[in-house]
Amino acid sequence: LLAGVAALIGFFLGLGLGLLAGYFRDTIIDRVATGIAIAGVSVPHYWLGMVLVIVFSVRLGWLPAVGAGSGAWSWNWSHIQFLILPAVTMAVIPMGIVTRTVRALVGDILNQDFVEALRAKGLGEGRIFAHVIKNAAPTAIAVMGLQLGYLMGGSILIETVFSWPGTGFLLNSAIFQRDLPLLQGTILVLALFFVALNCWSMCCRPCSTPALKGPEPCQPFLPRISPHVPPRRRLSWPSVRAAMAPTCCAACCVTRRPWAPRP
Repeated sequence: LLAGVAALIGFFLGLGLGLLAGYFRDTIIDRVATGIAIAGVSVPHYWLGMVLVIVFSVRLGWLPAVGAGSGAWSWNWSHIQFLILPAVTMAVIPMGIVTRTVRALVGDILNQDFVEALRAKGLGEGRIFAHVIKNAAPTAIAVMGLQLGYLMGGSILIETVFSWPGTGFLLNSAIFQRDLPLLQGTILVLALFFVALNCWSMCCRPCSTPALKGPEPCQPFLPRISPHVPPRRRLSWPSVRAAMAPTCCAACCVTRRPWAPRP
């Protein structure tokens, strides 16, 4: 749950900032988005989590500091308020990585020749932007799949800081209690999730761009027969004999028929 919500926040912000920074290259929007991305990648997320707890929980008192709420989880404010701080803290690093990746992709695509051809044909900037997004989608999906796998396995520090009951907190407890079977089982499940997410992202890439689906399967050649063409006549032996007129032998200039036996 925590990794999924953090991935949604990080991917949404990363895609938005990356598209804006790549489309408005070398402007104030590009500098602001790039600065946010670099800060998100550089700041340690466990330190950022403690800062957010001090600011929003201790000083302002807006959000709870630790825990996941009492009772079974439900989508109401009494439980969602416990999810905000850890989800925002985990979303910072994938947001920065996706922003930098998408910015570089959009910048490279805008410098290609087909974009100039689309502008020469008179297409608006909105339709050109849609073509740019379609060309940048496969690589962005692959990067987001990797980051989602990292979120699934790298949430141990965040869940420990916020005391969030998840796989990271369970893994931390197993390490300190030296529970090797529990530790091995948790690592195995996380590794399977990571492989499954990467396979899913690889399968989603061809769906985003038709060019990655490969060539169309070869269709058998079926000649189109017009109904106005008369049917072909059957060949008979007299017609064959009439077609094979007497030929002249170039060696001896003796006129003979091809089917006649040699002397």
